[in-house]
Formats: sequence, C-alpha cells, structure tokens
Amino acid sequence: MEPGLFFSQLVFSWVLGEINGKIFDLNLQIRKKSLKYWKKIDYVPFMTKNKVGKAIFLKSAVFPQDYPRPGKIEIALAGRSNSGKSSFINALVGSKIAKVSQVPGKTRLLNFFSVGDHYILVDMPGYGFAARSGQEMEEWTQMVESYLTVRENLGGLLLTMDIRRKWDQEEKMLKEFCERVGLPLIVVLTKADKISRAQANQAVQTMKNKNHLNNVFAVSNLESSSVRAVEEFFFNEWVKK
Repeated sequence: MEPGLFFSQLVFSWVLGEINGKIFDLNLQIRKKSLKYWKKIDYVPFMTKNKVGKAIFLKSAVFPQDYPRPGKIEIALAGRSNSGKSSFINALVGSKIAKVSQVPGKTRLLNFFSVGDHYILVDMPGYGFAARSGQEMEEWTQMVESYLTVRENLGGLLLTMDIRRKWDQEEKMLKEFCERVGLPLIVVLTKADKISRAQANQAVQTMKNKNHLNNVFAVSNLESSSVRAVEEFFFNEWVKK
C-alpha cells in the first residue's frame, strides 16, 4: 500500500494527501543510515529514577524546520483518540507531562518530550475523532507525513490501543504503512487492569496471531513493571542498538 493511500484512508484524522514514492524511499534510506551514527548509551531504566522534572517538555511543532535539532533517538507515539496514550506517557516517565483530557482528540501538534539523557518521546495527534474541520485535517496530513517520512533520528513507533477494542482497519493500515517504510512498530495494549490477567494474556496472543505482530505488550498504569517492560524493550531495540 502506498503511503498516500494509507493516509487518505485514516478516518477523520491525520491524513488526506499523497506522498511521492521516490522521495519517501530516499528519506527512508537517509534515516536508516543516520541511525547508525547516534551515540550508543548504556541502559538505565528511566522509570526506576521516578524523579519529577527529569522528563521535560521541549516544544510543539508542525513543520520540519520547527522540530528540535536532531540529537537523541526519538520514539513516536500514535493511537486512536481516547486510547490511553497520554496516561501511558505519564506512566512511562513517572510524571504528568502529557495532559490527560476528558475530551478525545485534544492533541493537535507534535509534542516533543526529552526523557533524561536517553531519548525523546513524540506525542502525535490521535486518529479516529470526527470533530475536526477539513482545514485541520489537511494540516494534520502534512504534519504527520512530514515527520514520519523525513525525521532521520526516528527510532520507531509505539501504537497505543485500548485492550478491549478489536484491531480495526485504521490499525491495519498503520501496520502496513510501517512495513512499507521499514519503521519498527510496537503495539501497546493499554488499560489491562480493566480485565483479568488471563484475559489480558489471551488478548496479547490473539493480537499477535491474528495480525501477524511480533511485539505486543499489555500494560496497566497501576502496574509499573508492565510499563517498564515496554521501555526496556524499545530502549534495547531502538535506542541503544
């Protein structure tokens, strides 16, 4: 599936435009080569520090020229509106840096958070929320396309999803998009505390088997070890590697 087609099909969200395939592939090659030169560091689980202020908000951006200067590896987070993405971010860093809203779809920019000396989290706008104007959706299209295709220090994408929801067309297209551009993907099934542990384990296995996914984690913000397992995995695979 061409990236433009993926973006045009996401319901009421990021994407309506088309991407030139040749430029897309060139940007992908540049990103892969660039990742080899980022500083390798030893892993110290950030969550064990649990120090308020260690994770800090850097800036919000729309256009590439406004992104923070490339340095540390960036980890992007995507998810359907109301998927628990902001709560997961807060649990991940041990402080309330991401605003948890009762109104879905409040995130409208790319929000960059520096996590100590280790990496940068990039909170992306949620998809699947209808209360947006056509102009807003077109602006989101350009913003998300640009970031995912040209950001040379992007390590991978975390896709948050309510564990009680079924894998839908939007998630399928996002997975295919990641495969198309060679972007590593981790599916984070949030709100695992809403169901039993046995049900959560079954949900993980079903998600892997039915959708041909390798990296799926069930997390509960009430159980720090589940969130830490996600961080340890992406750090070793994407940041330290």
